[in-house]
Amino acid sequence: HALLLKVTPAADIVHTLHSRLDPAWLLSSAPKFKMVKAEMHPQWLKEAREHEHTPETEEYGISSFIFRAQRPFHPERLHAALAR
Repeated sequence: HALLLKVTPAADIVHTLHSRLDPAWLLSSAPKFKMVKAEMHPQWLKEAREHEHTPETEEYGISSFIFRAQRPFHPERLHAALAR
């Protein structure tokens, strides 16, 4: 809680149980996003300007793949492989 407040002091911190959140809180009439405040940020619209966007896949080295097999993993062999 303290770390979140330090990183984003203006954020609303909502405690949940099993990630359940009352939709009324999200859809309330009080806007969570404030355009005027966003426009004051030094990085405002940086992503929209041409040639300034670095894809997250490149910036953070994110990659993915899809593994497909007819048979499921053998639980003990999978556990042994992941434990290495």
